[in-house]
Parts: sequence; C-alpha cells; structure tokens
Amino acid sequence: MKGRYTLIGLVVVFVFGLLGAAFFFVNSFFSSFRPPDIKVSRDRISSNRGLVNGVEIEKLIVDSIGEQGYPVKYSTIYSTSCNIRNQIGKTPRFPNEIELYREGNYEWVQDSSLRKYRHFGLTRELLSPERKLWWLEEFGKSAVCPLDLIPNQWYFIRVGDPMVTGIYFIIDRTGKEKQYFVASGVSPI
Repeated sequence: MKGRYTLIGLVVVFVFGLLGAAFFFVNSFFSSFRPPDIKVSRDRISSNRGLVNGVEIEKLIVDSIGEQGYPVKYSTIYSTSCNIRNQIGKTPRFPNEIELYREGNYEWVQDSSLRKYRHFGLTRELLSPERKLWWLEEFGKSAVCPLDLIPNQWYFIRVGDPMVTGIYFIIDRTGKEKQYFVASGVSPI
C-alpha cells in the first residue's frame, strides 16, 4: 500500500512538473510577441529585453499635442545617441539599463540638426528634407549623457527595437515624470 502512494505521488509530481514546464515555454513564446517593457526616468532608461542598439534622446519643440496627451507635431532641435561599445573578439554584452549621467560600456554622440516631424497612428513622418551629409552635424562625444532632462520639456526617446516607435517623455511642473509608450505595430516574426 505504501509503495502505491509513493508511485501516485511521483506521478502527480511528474505531471505538475510537466505542466509547469509547458506553461513556462508557452508563456516565453507568446511574450516574445509583446513589445518590451521600457522605463524612462530623469537619470536612466531600462528595458526588460536589453538595449541592444543603444538609445537616442531628442529634445523637442512642440507645435501641437494630440488626444493621447503626447506631441503629434514637433521639431527636434537637439539629439544625442548612446552607442554601446563592445570589444572586438569578445561576446557582445548589452545592458538592460543605461544610466544617463554615469559612465558605462557606451559613449554618447551629439547632433544639433533641426528636423520637423508629424506623428500619426503608430509612426512619425519626417516633414523637413533630410540633408545628405547628416554626419557633418555631429559634434563631440561624451562618456555621460550631455543632455540634462529638465522640467516642462518634451523628449522623444528611441530604443532601436523594431516593435517600438518611441517613448515621449516629460517632467511636468510638479516634478512628476510621465512617459507615453508608442508601439510600432511591427511583428517580431
């Protein structure tokens, strides 16, 4: 009788273990179809999937705000890109978090190009003509973010993930940080 209960106990443990593993793999599979969870604050940007392509922060002059509460027509007056540095011959390491004002395995490049955009739906459209020699606008590299995120100023943050158009970010007059995540609608497959 004792051996019978032991066998039933082992079967129950095996079945629950198998169900748990199946749930884990199904959840992992379907979570790859969701956009990443990106958090922006005044001193860091993080993603649950890593920041493989770095980030770009654009400082905006806003012409109009849409019904969703974020800019829909604006100009970019300044941008800075954070590029991940990896050593040649070594396995690339991509951070899950970039601290804006602390040195890390990345460098910041500044750009002062003026570009006008209109945001509609899931995308944004460039309204101003693109200069062919855009790299001539870059000026300087820095170990930390050269842009101070100040209150009552809109920023657009791109994370280089095809599932994300970007994140609109503002620190309001009271100091509260607000972010508006805009998915691109692109499927990962």
